Amino acid sequence: ALELGPGESSALAGLLRLYRGHAPAAADALEARLPALRAQNPYNVYFRGLAQERAGDLQGAAESFRQALRLNEQEPWFHLALVRNRVAAGRPEAAHGALVRARSRLGDGDQFALLLAELTAGASPGDDSEAPPSPSLLAKKKSEPGAGP
Repeated sequence: ALELGPGESSALAGLLRLYRGHAPAAADALEARLPALRAQNPYNVYFRGLAQERAGDLQGAAESFRQALRLNEQEPWFHLALVRNRVAAGRPEAAHGALVRARSRLGDGDQFALLLAELTAGASPGDDSEAPPSPSLLAKKKSEPGAGP
């Protein structure tokens, strides 16, 4: 299970239950490895970033979002979180750079369209109160050479 999904919490929970009943020493060893295993799961890292952001730690959240992106650069929500984070931190140029990187990683297909739709709608997983980035940030993206309609 660890080879197939090293950060999968359901696989780890199942293993721990099994080990607790039949091999307590193995359960203790696995439990000691949990923080490192969770750090390999981009969704755990992303949710840590959301929690940091809610607590007001924008810099820590930005690092968590960047780490999640290093683990899975194809997840549009991670890109969205980083763009929004940089806007919230008052760093529109960094937000624009994150948006450009998102486009280079996701291409101009459905995933990037989703990201743009969420940015312009102001939607956020778990928190609908965030404001979307300024229209000028999106205008920069759309006016880039080779940008689509």
